[in-house]
Amino acid sequence: MVIVTTKKGRKGRTDFKINSSYALSSVANRLQMMDTQQYLAMRKTAYQNDGITTIPAIAYDLNTWDQNRYTDWQKELIGRTSDASVVQLSISGGSDNASYLISYGHQEQGTVFPADFMYRTNNITGNFTFRSPDKKLDLNMSNSFSFQDNNVQNEDLTKRSLTLSPNAPALYDAAGNINWENNTFTNPVAGFKSEYLNSTVFINSGTNVTYKLFPFLSVKLNGGITYQNFEELSLKPHTMFNPASGLTSANSNSSRNNSTTFSYLLEPQIAADYGWKDHRFDMLIGTTLQQSETRQGSVQGIGFESNALIENLGAAKTKVVSDQVKNQYFYTAAFARLNYQYKKRYIINLTGRRDGSSRFGPDNRFGNFGAVGAAWLFSEEKWLKDLSWLSFAKLRGSYGTTGSDRIGDYQYLNTFSVTSNIYNGITGLSPSRLYNPNFSWEKTVKKEAAIDLSLLKNRISMTVAYYDNTSSNQLVGIPLPATTGFSSIQSNLPAKVQNTGWEFETSLQVLKSSALKYSTSLNLTVPRNKLLEFPGLAGSTYTNQFVIGYPTSLVKVYQYEGVDPATGMYKFKDFNSDGRLTSPDDNQVIEKIGVNFFGGWSNSLQYKQWSASFLFQFVKQRNYNYNRQMLIPGNITNQPVEVLDAWSPTNTDAAYMQYSSGSNAQKNTLHSLFQNSTAAVGDASFIRLKNVQINYSIPVQKFGIREAMLYVQGQNLLTFTNYFGLDPEFLLTGYLPPLKTYSLGFQLTF
Repeated sequence: MVIVTTKKGRKGRTDFKINSSYALSSVANRLQMMDTQQYLAMRKTAYQNDGITTIPAIAYDLNTWDQNRYTDWQKELIGRTSDASVVQLSISGGSDNASYLISYGHQEQGTVFPADFMYRTNNITGNFTFRSPDKKLDLNMSNSFSFQDNNVQNEDLTKRSLTLSPNAPALYDAAGNINWENNTFTNPVAGFKSEYLNSTVFINSGTNVTYKLFPFLSVKLNGGITYQNFEELSLKPHTMFNPASGLTSANSNSSRNNSTTFSYLLEPQIAADYGWKDHRFDMLIGTTLQQSETRQGSVQGIGFESNALIENLGAAKTKVVSDQVKNQYFYTAAFARLNYQYKKRYIINLTGRRDGSSRFGPDNRFGNFGAVGAAWLFSEEKWLKDLSWLSFAKLRGSYGTTGSDRIGDYQYLNTFSVTSNIYNGITGLSPSRLYNPNFSWEKTVKKEAAIDLSLLKNRISMTVAYYDNTSSNQLVGIPLPATTGFSSIQSNLPAKVQNTGWEFETSLQVLKSSALKYSTSLNLTVPRNKLLEFPGLAGSTYTNQFVIGYPTSLVKVYQYEGVDPATGMYKFKDFNSDGRLTSPDDNQVIEKIGVNFFGGWSNSLQYKQWSASFLFQFVKQRNYNYNRQMLIPGNITNQPVEVLDAWSPTNTDAAYMQYSSGSNAQKNTLHSLFQNSTAAVGDASFIRLKNVQINYSIPVQKFGIREAMLYVQGQNLLTFTNYFGLDPEFLLTGYLPPLKTYSLGFQLTF
């Protein structure tokens, strides 16, 4: 359940604002791939290395396709410049007792793929506040309506753009039709003949009411409803396949999926606030009631008389109706909070709650959680009051427990699925989940200590914090032997995982009172993750996945020892010296995948009507590189130019083993080991200029306009990294990396 809080209107006047921008985006980084001559030389050498003198007929890149043709497939398939436009309108105003704000936003965004795909979004939001003249009643209502209508591609072409042979045929023939090059080419844009359409309607409404019964006692009610309807339609006509296959509209298929979710939230509360001399008490008692219901189902149609009917699933010759599912979720909680302050500088906060979830068995639905926090504003002490350079200083700490029920609904029950098999005219059911009423809340113990400081009249601010979160009873699917008929059973994993870290934040107003104003801020987080306990780990199915005392994100890989200069084959360490490389005996090297530290450096400048800001993002990490998913160098896929450093009789000190066409079993095995070795893990650190914005405030008051501003903005403009792959932030190379975006916009206020 989400309650959206919007901006409020200003009292005493009415404002009408227009904000519009136009942006152009492109892929921020590309891999440098082999050109045609380098690629063909690799392919020919691969067959020679494998002892194949007659190149097979299916090697179309060597036998059939133009040997002088070159296409930069990254430019062709993901190199388009996409555009996006945003228009936002808002009107706001108010009086002493009421205020309102209503806004409308429309956004359209294209893609970098070579087709006219489009995302469209419309948003309407409203906020209304009211306070009675006697100041006893406060009312806040917020509403948001979102409508999305998207036409997007069924397949991401990023991976194909990297692996497609550089001398592969053109995408279209002279007549503009999909080119199949005499059945020798699997055209990557043939999928554009299919369509994937989805639409979403999202409605959220929230209300907060407070009534003051007495000066020290109030009753509150927070409530809200959320409705979301998601519908998708996938159309796959036969024309997306090679005509040589002889398919007709009888082979076309389409599917329609629908999901509807409705939820409500009610939170009645009683709040008390009482002060006496140097003492102040703030107490809150309340309860939460939440319910959500999701209905989903899908229908598939196969075979049509004509593709003109493909959107009408009723016209399909065969209709497949999937399970029509209704999921219900109930959540309730009772909570209390007490805050005590003494002399406005000694603070204690106590919180207790009891949560219940329908996702657990009847005897384990409720969990008890609580927290205690304390703070000392030592800058308020008399012996520090005279320090003019100290503006604010606070020492704080907390200890508490929280719970999680973030698993699917009905996980503890015996559940069944409708089978597609029909026996004697009867549709059957098959068991899909085992009964386990014993698992319950996942629990986390959270500890934190911090100090907050402000110096020199708040020109320098800093925070240093240390946190320690220990989770237990993790809700996971524990693997089962295949003889049980089930792959896993939902349960609490008997393990403890610790997440600790340091967080540093500092900000500095370098120039504050001059015509030129400049401020800068820096934040740094140093996270650590460690598996503390796991009873029975050695005999469990997780024995090759986790190690006590190491991060849970670790991977066990083979130790790569380079290329044998005599044979041109990869070498790996045989830990058990049995002459074979097998798991789990030989993939013993522990690589700590994940982030060592991350942070950001932001800056803001202002001079008269001009202002500017920029943000650098930095991450120190290790992760998988392109070697992890690289297909064996020498087969019918292109490779990065780094693969040119392959073994040959004249290059025995190489980074990659000798090329292979993929027909040699020994080389295929060695390449698979290479993909799962230390060679596939490397430095993925980076520094990125994440955002730059320049604003100019136009003096237009004499024209009856209150404010006018022009701005230009850039995102993901520069990246400094040694990472081997498309992008170090978005590590899945088979998917579109972040885009570099330039935008121009204006804002008017009347």
